[in-house]
Amino acid sequence: MTTVVLVLLSAAAVVGAALWLVVDRHRDEISTAGTVIAAAVPVLLLAGAGLFALDDTAATGNELHIATVAAVVAAVPGGGLLVTATLRMADRRVRPISAHAARLPPSDRGAGIGPPPPPPSATTPGGPPPPPRMDTVSDPETLRGGATIGALERIAIVVTLLAGWPEGLAIILAVKGFGRYSEMRRPSAPERFIIGTFTSILWAVAVTGVVVALRA
Repeated sequence: MTTVVLVLLSAAAVVGAALWLVVDRHRDEISTAGTVIAAAVPVLLLAGAGLFALDDTAATGNELHIATVAAVVAAVPGGGLLVTATLRMADRRVRPISAHAARLPPSDRGAGIGPPPPPPSATTPGGPPPPPRMDTVSDPETLRGGATIGALERIAIVVTLLAGWPEGLAIILAVKGFGRYSEMRRPSAPERFIIGTFTSILWAVAVTGVVVALRA
């Protein structure tokens, strides 16, 4: 049974990495449904590993070492893919901002009475109106470096929990929150931060649980 757990855990790492790479490179071409289906693959593999681990006897030292390495590796791509799918599902579109309102400070938008003046036409010096601005939770530019920070976060969580120091989870979250504090005023940034962080933590804890089950 332990061998099956190791194979499934390693498969979750390898398959998750391949799918994460494909989804990331073709973000604009793959639909939300396709992203969710891709994320479901490592989830099912990890679920299978967890079920076999619960039904298995205590693993040997070498098997635990292999499982620990596989868990740390699986935490990175699988979590990244799951975060991407969750953010895509939570994505939303905001009301487009008119060309006139886009030139105003945020505090002055909507302050006037009545509809805003029409945007300049293509023949006026102002040129054609800019395309509607869309703020999306799944846009990586909302919080730059999110994929890298999330990968490091999941590695730190798995290592911390496997080391028997769950208090380290609070430190990890505090460091991440402090580093992102100045960016929370951006549109959709708080939603992306909360959804991404919770999803990342849950995946890292689930991966850790497989190794803990093997230890029992």
